[in-house]
Amino acid sequence: MLSPAVYFPLPPSDSSTRDFGAFGKGKDPFVEATYLKLNWPAALKSFAASGQQSHVFIAVGDDEYKNPKPIDATHDLDFEAHVVFNQASRVPNLTSEFRVVDGGHDWDVWGPTFAEGAKYIFQYLGKPPATPMQAEITDTGGDDRAGGIATDASGNVYQAVSGTDVSLVKYAADGSRAWTRSLGSSGTDRAYGVAVDANGRVVVTGYTNGDLDGAHPGNSTDDAFVAQYDGDGNRRWLTQFGVPGVADRSYSVAIDGTDVYVGGYTKGALGGANQGDKDVFVARYDGDGKQVWLRQNGSAGEDKGMAVAVSDGSVYVGGMTGGSFGTSAGGVDGFLARYSTAGDAVWTKQFGTSESDEVWGLAADPAGGVYLTGYTAGDFARTSIGDKDIVVARADADGVLTWRDQFGTSGNDKGAAIAVDAGGSVYVGGFTDGALETPLGKFDGVLAKYSPDHTPTWTRQFGTANDDAADAYAEANLYLTTTADGTQLSGLTGTDVFRTSFTSDGINRHP
Repeated sequence: MLSPAVYFPLPPSDSSTRDFGAFGKGKDPFVEATYLKLNWPAALKSFAASGQQSHVFIAVGDDEYKNPKPIDATHDLDFEAHVVFNQASRVPNLTSEFRVVDGGHDWDVWGPTFAEGAKYIFQYLGKPPATPMQAEITDTGGDDRAGGIATDASGNVYQAVSGTDVSLVKYAADGSRAWTRSLGSSGTDRAYGVAVDANGRVVVTGYTNGDLDGAHPGNSTDDAFVAQYDGDGNRRWLTQFGVPGVADRSYSVAIDGTDVYVGGYTKGALGGANQGDKDVFVARYDGDGKQVWLRQNGSAGEDKGMAVAVSDGSVYVGGMTGGSFGTSAGGVDGFLARYSTAGDAVWTKQFGTSESDEVWGLAADPAGGVYLTGYTAGDFARTSIGDKDIVVARADADGVLTWRDQFGTSGNDKGAAIAVDAGGSVYVGGFTDGALETPLGKFDGVLAKYSPDHTPTWTRQFGTANDDAADAYAEANLYLTTTADGTQLSGLTGTDVFRTSFTSDGINRHP
């Protein structure tokens, strides 16, 4: 729809809409009842009632004709077109895009937007039929969020789900449920990562604004927590930590031997003076839950540690910064920092584009260094494809990005999790509201595989008619872990949590 005359409820008295018979009956060129029957509110109802996936692209110029009477300003084409987009974005099974470009009611607007609109619409044509994902759904009756997933050497799977409390579930290799353990307080408790060591001991991390460990009575602000259970579900230890009166959240966990590493952010002085709004922290705990060290680092802006990994004797933390850890590329940037296992800071690297860039996931490279994923709104590895693209890269031990890639659609695509299997293949998980394959809902999950030499192998788009792998605000809620023959994933579907798996060939199967 280019510069559409989508007047509602009726067109202005001087509109040519009334003159040419498209909304007429008999000899009358314009009949109000006919116009209302054919107008866009009726069309949107028809789209919704059909239950079929539909797509609309709307573009309008910022210099379109302006009605001279202020009372008629709501009939200006740019205003009316925006109203239609606003309502279309609320219609189930209807994807929509809206552009306002420089120009009037002429080909300066229609030429470039026709090309962009055609690309947007044609991406939905010639696709194979959408196939709903095969998954196990967890529904506690309220709003649930995925809190992490991990596998052990025997094929057991550990999944954390955050509802009213945190639930940690162990599934045997055959998919049967072995046990469930609840972890909660009178406040909000949220899990953000799960990891398992070689002895089958599983660790879950996140945050609580209650008294989770029994040693923080009266707490009402977010504290980070780390808890460990043995293979039989017996809790070995739990630690809750934070600065009273401010927010502290743990967003990730990694295990090296029996040592546990967590990363997140603090708004206080958790391990040093606070440098700004939020600072990054990374901490090490021993096998008995005792804190060995905690390091805090930040800028004058907002900084979050979103992911942590241990690789070749080094600890890496990645995330986002709104300030400067070095040279700012512009806007929000991603960062990667390296520490020794003794807690010594080695380096911090800031990177990105002039647009927004963030790191959301890290995975150790078996050859040394670390893989990362997240998103960019700019040209990180190639020309930007759409609103935001998924990025994946490898950094060596010096923080040099030795390889990078960028992929996505014309919509909103973000990488949330990354893992490397025993053979060196890299799996990237995220979400999209575009069409990497055939869309199933507004947001779908994404899983992509790269070979050990970083050649793209396959990409899968999966989900349901609900939002999947992302919440309503397009924020990530997806975790993945590698198994002997592929990957296990856990994420959000609507207000529930799913657990699914893909083979190494990209075949989705019930976990």
